[in-house]
Amino acid sequence: MARSDRYTGLTDKPIFYADFTNNLDLNPLTGYLAKTINDNAIKNSVKNLILTRNGERFFDSTIGSKMATLLFEPIDVVTAELVKSTIKETIENHEPRANIVDIIVIANSENNSYSVKIIFKIINIPEDITLDLILNRVR
Repeated sequence: MARSDRYTGLTDKPIFYADFTNNLDLNPLTGYLAKTINDNAIKNSVKNLILTRNGERFFDSTIGSKMATLLFEPIDVVTAELVKSTIKETIENHEPRANIVDIIVIANSENNSYSVKIIFKIINIPEDITLDLILNRVR
């Protein structure tokens, strides 16, 4: 977790959190690795944590969630609550920069998916941040 609390020459907004992009793109102007800042960095981190299976990351098997196994369960209210509690537990355990405000999970049995809306606050940023995900089975 990088933290700098500084202003850049391009914007007047302070940069509190910065991460590299998921696909490690290069910045076309500088040739260095591109980065995401503040809310986009935290959104990418939360999404990656939810979609990572337990044991998938080398050297730290505790990072991740059991979301992949829940997506193969019957789509009903009980499983939707399990999805919600799994997301909450994963964010609380592995993403200290985000404080959860609300998680809304809607089961969509026609498409065999869950529509998830995660509302959270980032430390040092007063606005609520919303992350919308559609979770479905991938074989």
